[in-house]
Amino acid sequence: MKKDYEEILNDGWADDVILEADRTSQSGAEQYEDSMVPDVPSAAAPVSAPVKKHRFRTFLIVWILFLTLAAFGALFLLRGYISEYQSAGEAADPDRCASELLVYFRTPDIDALMNMITSFPDREEFSTDEAKRDTLYELLRYRQISYIHADDSTEDTPAYFIFADDVIVAKAVYRKKPQASEPYGFPQWYLSELELYLPAPEDP
Repeated sequence: MKKDYEEILNDGWADDVILEADRTSQSGAEQYEDSMVPDVPSAAAPVSAPVKKHRFRTFLIVWILFLTLAAFGALFLLRGYISEYQSAGEAADPDRCASELLVYFRTPDIDALMNMITSFPDREEFSTDEAKRDTLYELLRYRQISYIHADDSTEDTPAYFIFADDVIVAKAVYRKKPQASEPYGFPQWYLSELELYLPAPEDP
């Protein structure tokens, strides 16, 4: 019996069994090693739908912010233009020019008025500047200064009578500046004439 067993071993059957066992062991080890390696996505993998949606949302937000900033910038420029337009329109009102002139009479700023006056009454007793200054100061101080449109006032040459209480002390006439100096198409005015009316001195 022992002899028969040895013959079987010598016949190569045992070698085949051992060889098959080694192959099975190696295959199992390779499968284990493969399971330990993490999956690496391919570089050429297509962009998924959520990533595309995120990019579109980002682009939309940036575009909305750009439009918002552009709108605020346009409104700021428009506001500046409207402000300049209104200022030019107010400056084109000759009544405003007359109101600004009254400031010199209400102060009274005698030096400024003497420089602006273009005509004095032809009276011998007011032949000197010192006499004119003194009389003008006495006439204006502590008085209520106002103006009305003169009878000969026109659209092109507005004219105003200036009062100290109920007494006419001057007449102002305005004219348009040259067309080239008119911003936004509004006329600009300058003081063309300022005629001083001085009452006759009272008898002692």
